Amino acid sequence: MSALVGIFVGGKSTRMGSAKGLLAAPGSTKVLVQRLVDEARAALPDAECVLVGQRAEYDPLDLVALPDARADCGPLGGLVALLLEARSRGHDAAYALACDMPYLSRASIAQLASFALDADVVAPRRDERWEPLAARYAPVPCLPLAQARLAAGDFSLQGLLRALGERCREIELPAAELDDWDSPSDVSAPR
Repeated sequence: MSALVGIFVGGKSTRMGSAKGLLAAPGSTKVLVQRLVDEARAALPDAECVLVGQRAEYDPLDLVALPDARADCGPLGGLVALLLEARSRGHDAAYALACDMPYLSRASIAQLASFALDADVVAPRRDERWEPLAARYAPVPCLPLAQARLAAGDFSLQGLLRALGERCREIELPAAELDDWDSPSDVSAPR
C-alpha cells in the first residue's frame, strides 16, 4: 500500500511559545519533527513524508510543506490538503501525525498500517475522544466529506470522524504514546 505521511506543524503554538515540532525529542539530538519522520520511514519504508502547514521555522528541515486548504480553520484545513495531495499522487493511504507527539513509535505507526484495509479511517481514542492526528485515512472516500465540512464551516475533526460512523475504526495504541506537548510544563513533566 502506497502512503503519504503528513506531519502537522501548522498550529500557532500559543501555549508553548515556540514551534513545537522543533523541540528536542526526548533522549535524542533530533527535533520532534525529524524523529517522527524517521519513525514513519522505519514503519512505512515506501512512504513519502511531508509537513502539513507552512511555517518558516521549518524551512531548514528540507521537507515539502503543504499549505492548508483553508487558513484559520484548525487542522481540518491541513487534513483536506493532505488528502488532496495523497489522492493526486495516487496513494492508497494518508497518515496524519501531530508534530507534538514525542513518544509515538514506529510500532504504532506500523500497527495503523496493518489494520484492516476496509476501514476509511483508523484512529485510536484517548479519553473517549478520537485522536485524529495519529491516524490513517483512505484519501478517496474521506476527501469529499472533509471538503464538504470545510466548505460548510464545520471544522471539527471529532465531528468529521463521528460523521464517518462505521467507516471510522478504532485501534488500540499505547496511551503513553499519544501524549502530546502543548505547553512547557508538558515538556518538563516527569515520565
